[in-house]
Amino acid sequence: MTTRLVTLITVLTAIVSCIAAIVVVPEVRCALNLTTGGMECARKGNVLLPDDETSRIQRLYANVEAARSHNRYDSIRKAIIGLPGDSAYATIYRSGDEIPLIRARIFSGNDRTSLLAYYNGGALAFIYEVSSHLPAAMDPEEFSQQRYYFADDTLIRWIGGLEKREMPRGSRRFDDAGKRMGALGARLMHGARASDPVIEF
Repeated sequence: MTTRLVTLITVLTAIVSCIAAIVVVPEVRCALNLTTGGMECARKGNVLLPDDETSRIQRLYANVEAARSHNRYDSIRKAIIGLPGDSAYATIYRSGDEIPLIRARIFSGNDRTSLLAYYNGGALAFIYEVSSHLPAAMDPEEFSQQRYYFADDTLIRWIGGLEKREMPRGSRRFDDAGKRMGALGARLMHGARASDPVIEF
């Protein structure tokens, strides 16, 4: 095999590798500003990198929590009826006509479940669920945490338990959780927007 032929094969292999990287590797497509098929990129420092739905939800969460910590939202409280337990209420956070966050607290004996539902333009984006035991004269003891990520009214990611396990998509349990939590988030938003002084389940 001649040196010229080896050089030609090497050059062709490099060209094919570059084309494959452009087509397949999201980081390369972002760097070359060749986003297609709904892919988005976000600037991280001086570099454009792929931006998935989970990253956008995490930024939404951080922005809402920052605004809440700086008292940028108006808030009202409504009682919740129709859920199992001793009592429940929701705190609705507003920014103009938008409702970015609804916090529901459900009490049953010495246990409390807190649900923080985050919305983007009225659509459910994220639910953070924490269940705690409230012993007398002691700090709450968390015994469950669940994180539900939504896009287009569909559960796309579920991180469960204090150990933060990634729950497998496509399982019946995953699908049931998506339906249950999606319905809960929609019901909270409906009740928050209604003129009724209570949210009824």
